Amino acid sequence: MLVFAKAYNEALQLCQDKDVKLTDEMAETMTLPKSDNPEEESYRMDLLKRIANVAKDQGSYHLACKKFTQAGDRVKALKMLLKAGDTEKVIFFANHSRQPDIYVLAANYLQSQNWQSDTNIFKTIVTFYNKAKAHESLALFYDSVAQVQIDENRDYDKALAALSEAMKVLDKAGDAIPKAKRNNFAQRVQIVEQFVQARHLYRPGQLSQDMVDACQGLIDRSRNNHPDHDLIESAIRIGDVYALLVECFEKQDLHERAYTTLEFMRGQQIELSHYLEETVVLGICKKVGRDHMVLWNVQSPTN
Repeated sequence: MLVFAKAYNEALQLCQDKDVKLTDEMAETMTLPKSDNPEEESYRMDLLKRIANVAKDQGSYHLACKKFTQAGDRVKALKMLLKAGDTEKVIFFANHSRQPDIYVLAANYLQSQNWQSDTNIFKTIVTFYNKAKAHESLALFYDSVAQVQIDENRDYDKALAALSEAMKVLDKAGDAIPKAKRNNFAQRVQIVEQFVQARHLYRPGQLSQDMVDACQGLIDRSRNNHPDHDLIESAIRIGDVYALLVECFEKQDLHERAYTTLEFMRGQQIELSHYLEETVVLGICKKVGRDHMVLWNVQSPTN
């Protein structure tokens, strides 16, 4: 009745105080036509924002989005779609808004979606950051892509490709990104590239001393007392470097060297099960007459 009586503020207050559901029909009835009168237009906009806020508080996010949009607050409107988790509408809204801050908000949200398996979402994230000229955000996204490839897939080639894209973005940004940050990123890319090259040198059935030397160099730089320790830790999983050496030595029947490498892994508190199959460790230990459970049962932080 308050709505029909055009007592809109009282009606909205009742919705808030008594938890009366604000329906789409009620909201549309309270949405006034545009006016050339400044006072009337100001009242109309304030009313739209209040309708939107009541809808938001009641969890009617699509309705809130519509009313914030009509009130000219497209950022708050998008945030309602983010709360609703409506990915398709988030993309549609951002594409039609064409505002840098909205592109960034949408891209940030899309990173929480399944971009790993949905190429459309992946491409949309990149597109939105590019349109917003959000170079640092795009570089950080590529960095997270690389980290997923390393942590979940142990695919350093794809990780290097993602990091290379990130470097292109940082170079394009120029002085907008602090030089120290660009240099640190470039050093990390070099480390990943070194490990990728070492992996490419590995051939089953033959021992590459260049590969061994490259891996050993990375391991040496990862030690706690080395100035590059933090840099190495941020770029690669040192356990993967050890695992590559173990696999190489095991395939060459260099079981003592393989076992010694396993001991070094244990010495650095690396959980073997995160990097090697138990059958591989068992086979090596049998060859050298050791109990593999001594190594396998070590409980330690992930490296």
